[in-house]
Amino acid sequence: MKIEFRKIPLQGSEFDISSDSVKFSGIFSKISSTIAKVDATITGKMTVDCCRCGDEMLISLEEKSEFLVSDGLYKQDQDSENELIVVEVENHTVDFDELLQGEMESVRSDFHICEKCENNDYLEIEY
Repeated sequence: MKIEFRKIPLQGSEFDISSDSVKFSGIFSKISSTIAKVDATITGKMTVDCCRCGDEMLISLEEKSEFLVSDGLYKQDQDSENELIVVEVENHTVDFDELLQGEMESVRSDFHICEKCENNDYLEIEY
């Protein structure tokens, strides 16, 4: 789902997309001429790799995400103490499928330990 930045409403508008068995839904709204806010939830199941043995495992997702979308380069104000993640978009278009893929890659890049490795008492030693 793509939307032109200029068409993002000031009042909240809902979105709901999915990829495989992962659902990305929430509300987005424009908070300035170049900034929009996205409040979303990611739910479902996805396959990730164990960081110790490399085996694949299925995990359940139930995560809330809150971030800003900037139309072009984001320039933070000196007075602003914004702690939200800022996603910069090109071509004046917000691509929610791309946002979902980014969130899924963020989950995949985290350290996940399978049940087999979790119950094993050995420690990894780096030389």
